[in-house]
Amino acid sequence: MPIETIKKEKIALEKKKKQLQLKQRLIKEKEKQAQVRKFSEIGKLAHQANIDLLDEQALLGAFLEIEERNLEQKHLAHWREKAKNFLDASSEKTQDPLIISFPSNPSPSIKSLLREMNFKWNNFRKEFYGYGHRKSIEEALAGMDFSIELAE
Repeated sequence: MPIETIKKEKIALEKKKKQLQLKQRLIKEKEKQAQVRKFSEIGKLAHQANIDLLDEQALLGAFLEIEERNLEQKHLAHWREKAKNFLDASSEKTQDPLIISFPSNPSPSIKSLLREMNFKWNNFRKEFYGYGHRKSIEEALAGMDFSIELAE
């Protein structure tokens, strides 16, 4: 094999080597970003659980206890159920801005019911507006002709 061909192959291999090193650095950077994102999510969860104010020793102890129990599936299922209940309860606290309209003027009993739910009557637009839970309003007005839309 001529020396020129060997030199060209060597240069090509060096170029590939540099490309692979660059690709390796990019992959490591992505891994680092994913790790930072995961740590941030853990911090958010600690804040949601109201344990972010605990000292580092107590948190580490709690995490070690979690790690010990992690092997048992019954604990994982229990923790997931607890998290689901917590998230469901916290989502119920947040209310959506809603507009409730009727094809005809609603009865005084409907108006008082919606006022009790802290909705206000817009006489110009002939609709109620306020914050609430769509499901609870639909249940309260079951059998009535109305429409609910999310206010912007």
